[in-house]
Amino acid sequence: MNRSKLFILIAAISFIISLAVILQLPAIVPVHWNASGEIDGYGSKWTLLFLAAMPMIIYIGMGFTRKIDPKKAKIDKRPEVYEFFRVLTSSIFIVLNAVILIGTCNQGIDISMIVPFIIGVMLIVMGNYMPRIPQNYFLGFRIPWALDNEKVWIRTQRMGGLAMVISGIVTMIAGFMRGNIAYIVMVGVTVGTILWATIDSYIYFKRVTRKEDKK
Repeated sequence: MNRSKLFILIAAISFIISLAVILQLPAIVPVHWNASGEIDGYGSKWTLLFLAAMPMIIYIGMGFTRKIDPKKAKIDKRPEVYEFFRVLTSSIFIVLNAVILIGTCNQGIDISMIVPFIIGVMLIVMGNYMPRIPQNYFLGFRIPWALDNEKVWIRTQRMGGLAMVISGIVTMIAGFMRGNIAYIVMVGVTVGTILWATIDSYIYFKRVTRKEDKK
């Protein structure tokens, strides 16, 4: 069994287990927690089914986007990088799905600290691998001018990766905060770092194009 089929099997098992748990839940269950870890939203238990299906949807979907990417040739030169992001993203959703199901079944568990920690770890790991991503239209920091110039692409992924690492660290720290301040900090830092990476990318793009025009 190759790795792709193995992961699809793992995602399918995760879905089946989640479905078995969902079937045992009452019709209305908690579906949202605020920054203080308090339940502030209820809904149909079947809404949890979508989250349970996300790992398989993401994994199969990323396999499809790789095939139709106009820059597929570049991805094929470093397939292990694309596959790493494919597996990591899907795996994170398997873990998130498990945590939320546990929080739904046992409402005494405060998942408001656990979820930011998981997301933070994902951002830090992804950020460290961002500079390795080859040019493509579906993965990475895909700014138009970066897609047109490989030098700019490399610089953009490096800065975008740094932005993700910073956001990941802040997200993990924000998980220990209470109240709306946690959301304000996470969103503020995330938007700020992405904006910074975008501006840096554009400035570098203009610098590179000026040098190329002079040649």
